[in-house]
Amino acid sequence: MNTELSKEMRELIEEITDEFDFEKVHRTMKALEWTWHDTDGVPTIGDLRRAARGLLQELLKGNNHYIGMGGLFAYRIADTVGLRFEVTSYEVEKDLPV
Repeated sequence: MNTELSKEMRELIEEITDEFDFEKVHRTMKALEWTWHDTDGVPTIGDLRRAARGLLQELLKGNNHYIGMGGLFAYRIADTVGLRFEVTSYEVEKDLPV
């Protein structure tokens, strides 16, 4: 599989990381004293941007629909690609009638 990203995909990553509110995420992480194992204290905005870019690159290079770490999640649903930050969630997997 070709692991190089097209110009269109690189531009998509650029748009998402330009528009995403990393400052809000950073303020939330500071308030919660949320740290990552590989950072000294709360991740900086630069750390968050690099992590987001890495997640988006990995998502777009592979066949993943959802990939995340440290509260950041990159996702792909049909023609939509996005980035989000989750503080909490709960899911149940169950066979449901369609």
